Amino acid sequence: MGSKQYGIMVADPGGEYTKLLFIMGSRKKARELAGTIKGRKVAVVVKKSPGSDSLNDIVVNGAIVEILEEREAGENG
Repeated sequence: MGSKQYGIMVADPGGEYTKLLFIMGSRKKARELAGTIKGRKVAVVVKKSPGSDSLNDIVVNGAIVEILEEREAGENG
C-alpha cells in the first residue's frame, strides 16, 4: 500500500483548473500551500489510481484526482 499523493490545483482566470502541483503524502502541507495562493480558485486534491471510478474524479494534465476541498479566490483558510 503506497502513500497518498496530495496536492493542489490552480484555476485559470476563467475558473477552469489547468495547473496541478503534487506534494507527497501531506494533506496539511497541500492546504497550507493552497492558502498562500491569492486571486485564483484553488482545490486540495488527492491523486487516484488509474482504475478509480468515482463521480468526484476529474482528469487534469493526464492525472486522475479527487477534489477534497475548494477555495474561491480571496478566501482564507
